[in-house]
Amino acid sequence: MSDYINGLLYKNETSVASNILEDISKSIIDNSSLIINANRDDIKLYKKQIRIKELLRIIEKYKNFESIHNNLNERIIVYYGDPYLTLNLCIQAILSQTVVYLASNSFMNNVNNAIIQIINSVASKYSNNNLIFRINDDYNINSIIELSANNKLVEVIGDTSMYQLLSRNIFTTFYPYNNITLYCNSTKFEKLKQAIYVYSNENNYEIEIVYEPNIDKAINYINRNNLSNITVLLTENQEVEQKFRLFIKNKEVFINENPFKNENSVICNYFIKEE
Repeated sequence: MSDYINGLLYKNETSVASNILEDISKSIIDNSSLIINANRDDIKLYKKQIRIKELLRIIEKYKNFESIHNNLNERIIVYYGDPYLTLNLCIQAILSQTVVYLASNSFMNNVNNAIIQIINSVASKYSNNNLIFRINDDYNINSIIELSANNKLVEVIGDTSMYQLLSRNIFTTFYPYNNITLYCNSTKFEKLKQAIYVYSNENNYEIEIVYEPNIDKAINYINRNNLSNITVLLTENQEVEQKFRLFIKNKEVFINENPFKNENSVICNYFIKEE
């Protein structure tokens, strides 16, 4: 892990990180009914089922975190509101001692509020200042721009339209998150293609279907798309499959399968950078 220039916050960083993760896990378990009840309210509007075991699995992935650093760079994180991503962002804020302002739309609003409330209660034990704030202003671009005026970094995760709007006015960094390009050249997979498309829209994941009949041109187009991180290929043609495996670059590739079957298996790390 890289060292932030502001130095170490604690002498025994590994022990503190371990204690923080243990406290977060315990707090999630102790407040599981709060999350479940919030999820029941959200499910009236959305389809996403939040599982406590998945939240605990996310926490477990940080067990090898090496140290805690004092990071003075405040961040505004703009994203669609996936609660699993919310948990990741909150954990990273505590472990890196980064002040974050989370700006998301109304997707899974109740669960997100519950998670942030739980994590903030843990964060208060390890920081003299509040670390995690939520911007609740109808996902308003003007509010984000106004807040960024105080030298806060603005990072957009997954929402390409918001990124494009913000980047016209302020410096903004974009990270793909379940931004999908899908290519299908077989009627056999038409139902799977439709299911992936519907799931993406129900869960605020962006998806673009590529209709270019020329395989080489389709691959070139997908490779040029810096706003996506997942490519799904649905085909019965082995030559097309081989070309995708060989030539698709910097994307996670799924061939003839559902890309969301392990949707929480890989979460990009936005605060704690690898050298």
